[in-house]
Amino acid sequence: MLVKLKRKRTIPAALGILLLVIIILAVLYGSSTIKTVKVTGNSYYTEDEIREILFGTAMDNNTISTYLINRFGEHKTIPFVERYQVEIVNRHEVEVILYEKNIVGYVHFMGSNMYFDRDGTIVESSREVLDGICEIKGITFSKIVFNEKLETDIPGLFEQILLMTQLFEKYELNIDALYFDETKHIKIFYGDITVELGAADNMDIKISEMNDILPELEGKKGTLYLDSLEMGASSSGTYYFKTDKAPEVSN
Repeated sequence: MLVKLKRKRTIPAALGILLLVIIILAVLYGSSTIKTVKVTGNSYYTEDEIREILFGTAMDNNTISTYLINRFGEHKTIPFVERYQVEIVNRHEVEVILYEKNIVGYVHFMGSNMYFDRDGTIVESSREVLDGICEIKGITFSKIVFNEKLETDIPGLFEQILLMTQLFEKYELNIDALYFDETKHIKIFYGDITVELGAADNMDIKISEMNDILPELEGKKGTLYLDSLEMGASSSGTYYFKTDKAPEVSN
């Protein structure tokens, strides 16, 4: 008499191993949430803003997916940032290193702010106004093209702007705007204060003097004239501040 034996259904070893690997990966993935984000090289964004941009979704907020995206995927585009890199510190901590674009000023054009670098090349277009970056007014240009240099009729304009912005940075002055008139003379807008600087010569002396005077003008509104200042108010130069009421004169 023949007896039929039922075969036991067994899971192939390879499939079992695959399932085990999937379970392990799922456990690792679920326990690899990013809790700490350290950001370096940032002056235009806060750490919270960078975290929201790069790790704002559940998928992004994970060290495993972050590693895979940075290893095989494309980086996100962040305005005013040339590039960035993400370092995995551990399963719950990452470090973001930003390499920001070298921006020295911007011009307003057709509803947008066109930011340019030290050479005058347009590197960013945004409606946002960055703190610490001043607007350049009074200049005319024949065209504005992204990734191309602004064309103006003022020789040495961008070298002068770079010098000015370096002086502002040196004295920690947050200037609103630089204005170049038709005679190439310069004035500064600083809150309610307008500073007449005149010609571009002796600019380091003028900005140094302006930095010393501005604290005395806090809360006032008017024009500070430094256009005839040469070697400082104590020598051959003269400056005065004019309010809406009456001028205050110093020699």
